[in-house]
Amino acid sequence: MALGLATRHGRWAANLLEDMTGASDPSHLLCDNTSAIKSAEDCSSNKRTRHSDRELFITNQLLQNRTALLKWVPTGDMYTDIMTKPLGLVLHQQLSRKVLHGG
Repeated sequence: MALGLATRHGRWAANLLEDMTGASDPSHLLCDNTSAIKSAEDCSSNKRTRHSDRELFITNQLLQNRTALLKWVPTGDMYTDIMTKPLGLVLHQQLSRKVLHGG
């Protein structure tokens, strides 16, 4: 569910940037949930995942059109953790450096 929401927000921001600059690069989505990645990349429906299929449909469409790229990253490397989780000083500093210096 979060991957579908992140995809929609990321694509909206990419479209806004494209309108302002004319550059059209694919959205890069980072995810630490392998099940969500498999569901997003798979076009088929499953009874157990039917409730989330609607959310991941847009992600699947953008992956098929190559307007979005999906990449698995380890949980410890998720940039968003700096804003959403209580972190220790060392991990906070590491993620801050990654955010500021692009990796």
